[in-house]
Amino acid sequence: MSVGSNNTGQTVSTIFGVLLGFWIGSMTDRLKPLRLIPIILFVRALVLGTGFFVVKDQTSAMIIYTRNEGVIVFCLSVAMGAATVQMFPMEKLGQFCSAQSFF
Repeated sequence: MSVGSNNTGQTVSTIFGVLLGFWIGSMTDRLKPLRLIPIILFVRALVLGTGFFVVKDQTSAMIIYTRNEGVIVFCLSVAMGAATVQMFPMEKLGQFCSAQSFF
């Protein structure tokens, strides 16, 4: 495998992540994170439940559990980040973030 193809894959993944991040961030602002998190978790349960019946070989397992799960967890992380900001008082948000990164 050449180095160029690895950089191309990273570039494509980064561009996809930025575009998906803007989209899920916009959805989070519109729907509010505490409403969006259960929706994302329901979609995750559907994907994992569907995977139970769809997976037949290694390729289908990779597509269901790696690719789809990665996108869903990314969306969940964005929504959880916005929920963290909403749940804690603004004057102590820095302390909560420091404690969260410490633990």
